[in-house]
Amino acid sequence: MISEITILHLQSAAALLMGYDYFVSDALKSKANALAADVVRTHQSQLDEKLKKQFGVFLIWVPRISTGIFYSVICTAFYISTKGLTSPGAAPEFKLLGIFLLLGFLFFGWRAAKHLIDAFTNGVVPFTFPALFRVVTTFLLYSSKGAIAALGMLFLITSFIFRYANAGAF
Repeated sequence: MISEITILHLQSAAALLMGYDYFVSDALKSKANALAADVVRTHQSQLDEKLKKQFGVFLIWVPRISTGIFYSVICTAFYISTKGLTSPGAAPEFKLLGIFLLLGFLFFGWRAAKHLIDAFTNGVVPFTFPALFRVVTTFLLYSSKGAIAALGMLFLITSFIFRYANAGAF
């Protein structure tokens, strides 16, 4: 649970950042937005370097993801086959075959889980956080009101997400 004072701080910061547009002269606004855009571009270039490096790591894990998906498909096929062969009215030979297929289902299920968990923890998850921050910095740079007001909007959205989380909506 996020404290109400944290949500209030976020909303106050959002009001200040989004409202500066009305209280600052156009010349000062353009200087402040240019400075903020330079800071965001610096962070964005650092994120681009991380993304390039992480994309290379992600490409290394693509065969492992493909193998995990392949094992999942085989596992599903074994499960469907096993379910039909082990029905109560099936012949004993089919039930024995169903047991062997069940062992295959367990083996391929284990392999699929191992491959996919390794691939996601080492290849996909480290790639998602820099990609998410890249989306945020792009939003800040290309906002029509400037990076400062866009940051205020992000604070406001975050406060709403926190408020909904406190209400149990998530």
